[in-house]
Parts: sequence; C-alpha cells; structure tokens
Amino acid sequence: VAWDEVRLPFDLDRNRLQLRDALLRRGQSRVDMDLDLRLEPDTHLDAIDARVQDMDWAKVEKTLNFVGVDFGDVHPARLVSADISGRLRLALPEGGPWEGEWALTADHLYHKGVEFGRLTVGGRLDGRTVRLEQVALQGEQGEVTGRGEWDTESDRIGGSGEIRRLSLDRIDETKNAGLQGTFEGTYRLQGTLARPDLQVDARSSKIAFQGESFGDLQLKGRLIGETVSYNLRAVFRRNLYHA
Repeated sequence: VAWDEVRLPFDLDRNRLQLRDALLRRGQSRVDMDLDLRLEPDTHLDAIDARVQDMDWAKVEKTLNFVGVDFGDVHPARLVSADISGRLRLALPEGGPWEGEWALTADHLYHKGVEFGRLTVGGRLDGRTVRLEQVALQGEQGEVTGRGEWDTESDRIGGSGEIRRLSLDRIDETKNAGLQGTFEGTYRLQGTLARPDLQVDARSSKIAFQGESFGDLQLKGRLIGETVSYNLRAVFRRNLYHA
C-alpha cells in the first residue's frame, strides 16, 4: 500500500511493540491507530484502536494483515469492495477475556461488480462471542436489517431480521427473467459459518411477470449448506398456484 503520509511513533520494550497516535494517510483517506503487538514467543495482537476514514477495504485488509489480524482462508477483498469509515477497538490478551466494539460504515459496496449501496455494522466482542447489534444494508435493490451473533469457538451462528422493499427490477437475474415488483419479509439464520441454515419468509401483492400482474404471492425458502428448498404460493389469472 502506498501512503502519502506515514507516522509511526513507537516504543519497543523487550518483546512488545507499542504504537501511539500512528497515522496512515493517502489523499482524503486515513487511519489513526493505537496498537499493542507482542513479538515473542509468537507475534500476537494484544490490542488495537483504529479510526478509519474513507479507506478502501482492500487497503484496510492489508493493513490489518500487517499488524497480525488473520482472516484465515477468507479474503474479503476478493469478494467485495467498499470505502470504510468508523472505529474499531479490540482487546485480545492471550489469556483472555477478549472484548471490543466497532461501528463501521461501508459506502459504495460492490460484490461481483454489482453495487449494493451502504452497509452499516455495529457490535461488540464478548469473550469468544461476536455480537452484531446492528446490521443494515441499504441500496437501490432494497433494505435488509438485522442482528445476530457468532460463537467463534463452536462456530455456531444465529440471527434474524427484516427485508424491506426488495426490488426485483434492480436485480439483474430477476429483471432479465421478466419479473417486476417488490418483496417484504423476514429471515432467520442459524447453523454454522461452514453450513449456514437460512430461512426466508417473503410476500408481495405487487409482482408482475412479463408485464402481467399477479395477485398475492408468498415465498418461503430455506438454504441449508448448498441445498435450497422453497414453497411458493401465487395467484395468477385468478388461479391459485403452489410450487
């Protein structure tokens, strides 16, 4: 990562490196950071307090990798791009307990070249449990909100939320299939990160296919791992259809 300004005042005491009031800046983007890094016997991030402003996610991820935050086999920058702003504070002493909090906003969020608008995430870390107290995705396609948690030891996840004004006109796959209109509904998430169990209950009275309006439409779907099942109920040309 190429920076316009780098300020890294540090104290090195035996096996511990401390950064205070560190600054990484490029144009209008910047990261202000305090950091405690243990160097021996293994490099370990004990604490970080970072304030981020309009920073490209790929650069944030590389910077976190540099100071010891490991995403394992997951590389978020390969999946999404966004401009990140907000604050992240974590205390991760080797013997515990872990704690922290964050309030982050991702603007101009893209996935596979498709823009999804703005993602807002607020939460905290209690021991080995990640608690997402606020999650909101807002864009032209619609709005998804929710909250949940992840037990990092058991890998169990849980959460629920709402789907508002999901616009089929703004999603290429449904638009190209001739579908128009909006959905509202709820979802529930459980299972593990490796095998998520997602259940969705959505409905609409404003759906059209190839320009012809449906009556009421209700969709109940479930994703377990890579298996999808669903139940569809729709009124079309005064006839009731189930699938």
